[in-house]
Amino acid sequence: MRRAILAGLALLVCAAPGCAFFAPVWEFEAVDDPGVDGGGPGRDAGEEDGGPPSDGAPDGDGGSGWLTCTGCTVETDDGCPDGAGCYVNQDLECTVCVARSGRDASLGEACGTGPDCRPGLDCIAGRCVTFCASGPDCEDDEACLASGLEALGWCLGMTCEPTDPDACPGGACQPFNGLTPARGVLGSVCGGSGANEARQACGEGCAPVHACFGATEPACERLCRDGSGCPSGEECTPIGNLGGELFGICTVPCSGDSDCPADGVPHTCQMMSCLPG
Repeated sequence: MRRAILAGLALLVCAAPGCAFFAPVWEFEAVDDPGVDGGGPGRDAGEEDGGPPSDGAPDGDGGSGWLTCTGCTVETDDGCPDGAGCYVNQDLECTVCVARSGRDASLGEACGTGPDCRPGLDCIAGRCVTFCASGPDCEDDEACLASGLEALGWCLGMTCEPTDPDACPGGACQPFNGLTPARGVLGSVCGGSGANEARQACGEGCAPVHACFGATEPACERLCRDGSGCPSGEECTPIGNLGGELFGICTVPCSGDSDCPADGVPHTCQMMSCLPG
């Protein structure tokens, strides 16, 4: 296995029906999936599945509702009335005040939406997590999952196994490196998936056990663990640490561009591996 971490390789995380690229941050956009809370990234769920009210009505006493931007501060709830907490609405790209549910769940405990958690916490991937501005705000085995708002995200570690095709019913487990990724620590979370496999374009979404890499001409690439999971003739090139182990993508080793496969999205020889542009 090649040991050099590909610090400069961009990762796109796919959400059906396509992919979104957020340079220089690997940002996540979730779809309707039981692994991601309704008040979290990218989802506009209804009351019937635990998400924010679809009509934007006030969510109980004290809250202004999921669809009313307030400019509140998530860490302290400043700007919200008593009994309400401050959360992120990714669709509106703002913060909102929503009444707390009264569950008062602690860090790491199970939750349905953000208001189930104690002040200063939010609900992502079914558990209460802390907010962050960058990777160093999180624990050593967590990355700061970007929310889409400047210098604001959630601390999240490995919540699913990206190399398991059945990890996320109806979707795929996707890795992310989050805000300030220089630490080389990755997280993972359930998101959307498509059908495209290695070296195919990302436009319709990548299949499970694949993720979208590249900047100018991105391609789906197969995900792998340290030393295993790649087709014959390919090797697992590390991109970071996930759950305490090296995690990477399957690449064709090369000494020049002519060694790279001609099928699918063009790849060039970079750092002795065939990679998309």
